[in-house]
Amino acid sequence: MAVRRPARSPSRCIDPFDLVNGSVDASAFTQTPASAGPYAFEAHYNGSTTYNEATSACEPLTVNPNQPTIHTTPSAGGNVGVVLNDSALLAGGFQPQGTITFKLFGPNNATCNPEGAVPVYTQTVDVDGNGTYTTAPGYATGAAGTYRWVATYNPGNDANNTGVTSGCNDEQVTVTPPPNTPTPPSTPPQPVIDLAITKTGAPNPTTTGTSITWTMVVTNNGPDTATGINLADPLPGGTTFVSVTTTQGSCAGGALITCQLGNLAKGGSITITLVTSATTVGTDTNTATVVGNETESNTANNRATASVVVNAPPPGAFKPPKPKKAVAYCAALMVHPGSLFAGRHAVLTLKVTKHSKAVAGVKVRINGAGLLIVTHATNGKGVVKRVVLPKKAGIVTFRPVAQKSCKNIRVGVIGVFTPPVTG
Repeated sequence: MAVRRPARSPSRCIDPFDLVNGSVDASAFTQTPASAGPYAFEAHYNGSTTYNEATSACEPLTVNPNQPTIHTTPSAGGNVGVVLNDSALLAGGFQPQGTITFKLFGPNNATCNPEGAVPVYTQTVDVDGNGTYTTAPGYATGAAGTYRWVATYNPGNDANNTGVTSGCNDEQVTVTPPPNTPTPPSTPPQPVIDLAITKTGAPNPTTTGTSITWTMVVTNNGPDTATGINLADPLPGGTTFVSVTTTQGSCAGGALITCQLGNLAKGGSITITLVTSATTVGTDTNTATVVGNETESNTANNRATASVVVNAPPPGAFKPPKPKKAVAYCAALMVHPGSLFAGRHAVLTLKVTKHSKAVAGVKVRINGAGLLIVTHATNGKGVVKRVVLPKKAGIVTFRPVAQKSCKNIRVGVIGVFTPPVTG
C-alpha cells in the first residue's frame, strides 16, 4: 500500500509520489511536511492473488506557515551620549529566513511611528534560523528623553513563516541629561596692539665733526592700550653719543640707547630725539626697535632705519677746538702725630680732604725712615689709621695715591739713644 501526496493539485490526487510503501498502520501513520501549502492524502492497495487492487478517496488538507515570536531586550540607558543597542530573540519559526529590522524612535516618541516620523536609527540584519540577533555599533544619543525600540521580522521569500513586530512600548529606554557642571569663567580676550616706529636723521648729508639729530616717533595703532613699552637703539659706528631726550618716560645713552616709555593708549605717540656726533666719513645707518607687553597684530612696523651720509669737511673748514681736560682739585692731607721715634710703634691718623670736605676711598703712600707702606682706603670721613715702626731716624713723606697733592707732608723721625747696660 502507498500513501501519496499530489505534486500540483491540492484537491485531486494527480501525479502523486509515494510517501510510504508497504504495510502501514493507518492509526499510527505520521508525516512532517517540509513546507507550508496544500496537501492531499490517498491510500492505494496494489492487490494480491487473493485480494483485488483498491484506492481510497483523495483527502485534501492545508499546512499553514509558522508564526514565530520575537522578544526584544534593549541595552541600558544612561546620561546623554550613551550608546543604545537592541537584541531580538526570534523563536517558534520553521527554519526561518529573511531579515530583522531594528528601528529606534525618540526621544519622547510614544507611538513609535507617528505620521511623517523618521526613526533616529535603523539597522537591518539577516536571519538564518531561530536565535538572537543584535544591533551594532548602535546609536550614540545626543539628547535626553525616552527612546523606544521596535524590531520587525520580515520572512521575505520564506513561505514557511509569517512576519512579526515587537510592541512599541515593550522597549523603553531612558536617557538623562548629563550632571550639572559649573560653567568655567569666561576668559577675557587678550589685548592686541600695533606699535609702529618711524625714524629720520638730519642734516643729510653732513660732515665729520658735526651733530646728527635722529628723530624717532612711536605710535600705537591699537586697538588696545600698549603697556611696558621699551625702545632699543644701538649707536651706529662712526658716531659718538651726545644726548637723548623723550616726550614720555626715560632714556639712557651710551653705545646702546635704551628707553622705558611706559604705557600708550590707542592713537597716542611719543617722540625720542637722539643727538650723535659724526666722527668718520661714510654712511651712518641707525636702526631702532620698539616692543610692548601685549600681542602685536603687525610686527613689520616695530623697527625703523634711517641713514645719513657723512662727508669730509672742505679744505680750510673751521675745526672746533678740543675741549680742555678738567683739572682735578688737589687733595689736602693731615697727619697726626707730627713726629715719630725710631724703634717705637706709633699709630698714625691720616685725613684726606678736598675743599675742606672729607674724601673717601683714597689710599696714602708712606715712604722714608725704613718705611714703604700703602695704607687702606680712607673711610667716609676721609680718615685712615695705620700702625708704623720707623727703623731709623730721618724724614717720612706722605702722599695720596692717584691724587694731586696740594702740599707734600713731611714728618721727622727722631733717633733714641739707649745707654749700654753695665753690671
